[in-house]
Amino acid sequence: MKKYFTLIFLILAELINLGCQKDGPLESKLEPGKRDFLWSIDSIDYGDLPGEIELRSLWGSAPDDIWGASYSADVRDCLWHYDGKVWKRATENSPLTSYGKGSREVWNLWGTAKNDVWAIGGRVYSSGKDPEPYVMHFDGNKWSEVPMVSTMPLGSSDILGIAKDDFWVASVGMITHYYHGEWIRYYHGDSMTEISKLGLIGGTVYATSYQIGSTTLFLSKFANDRFITIDSTDAYSGTFGHSGLIQSGNKVYSFGFYRITSTLISKDGIELRAWNRKIETSKSFANSFCCNQNNIWTYGYPSNLYHFNGIDWKEVRISGTSKPVPYDGGFYGLWTDGKEIVVCDCLNGVIYHGR
Repeated sequence: MKKYFTLIFLILAELINLGCQKDGPLESKLEPGKRDFLWSIDSIDYGDLPGEIELRSLWGSAPDDIWGASYSADVRDCLWHYDGKVWKRATENSPLTSYGKGSREVWNLWGTAKNDVWAIGGRVYSSGKDPEPYVMHFDGNKWSEVPMVSTMPLGSSDILGIAKDDFWVASVGMITHYYHGEWIRYYHGDSMTEISKLGLIGGTVYATSYQIGSTTLFLSKFANDRFITIDSTDAYSGTFGHSGLIQSGNKVYSFGFYRITSTLISKDGIELRAWNRKIETSKSFANSFCCNQNNIWTYGYPSNLYHFNGIDWKEVRISGTSKPVPYDGGFYGLWTDGKEIVVCDCLNGVIYHGR
């Protein structure tokens, strides 16, 4: 069981594309989030290269400007773009495919505007040299490699966006804060500690993590210039999960294996003794996405998609597409602006589009 748990975590750890990271009072005039869509399947231009698209991190400035990234066996498959008509590889003529200086990949994306998009990944060398950080930035015209400094994140399992030039990156054994040109690295755990997700709750950054090979999850908060572990639970049956922490009003929602749970927020932060189960299912949640406090999505395997509209949680089933949705779909990437939504089935190379 522990081996299965570790494998699933490594597969499912990905960048949330967080659209409501800045917390505040529940907006009184905020309408319930849309969950009834007309679904179709997006066109994909593979060119003359093999392989199926599998995007685990999505970020867009608009429905006709969506970026997607993921781990891939071929570096040419790690970055894609959707222009409102078709998905195409975006690695050509980018720093990712330039010769020399090792093999580069990007795994997670986040941005604030069409001309301000970040891609976080890593650089590896065939010579056996230690892996290095790798970061790119898109200015609206082209991707550029961000000059490496030693405090950059080494890899990325999640990005927590706060504001322009202000975001956090989770990776193995460390959490890195980028703030207006400076990279600040905070070590948390050790080389066997996977930081799975980050969340901004009541203005404080929280992190969930686990020790590779263990079924115990840990919850930590940033205080006094470091991350402090404040709670732990069982990954399969415990109080919180590994796949996201999202605030809606005075509540926090957490997602993981077979469940969605919630608790309250007090002046001291997350109430650790007030967790309760909102949804129990035979399916697992791999990630989560917040468009606003009344529009939260969580998704995973098999073909698992749930939505909170500010009133209740409900499973959303994709239907009416040209090909039926397989039961064993791996919904590991999602983006929405509240009006349109895209969901990537990474196990079958399909991108569903709701309008």
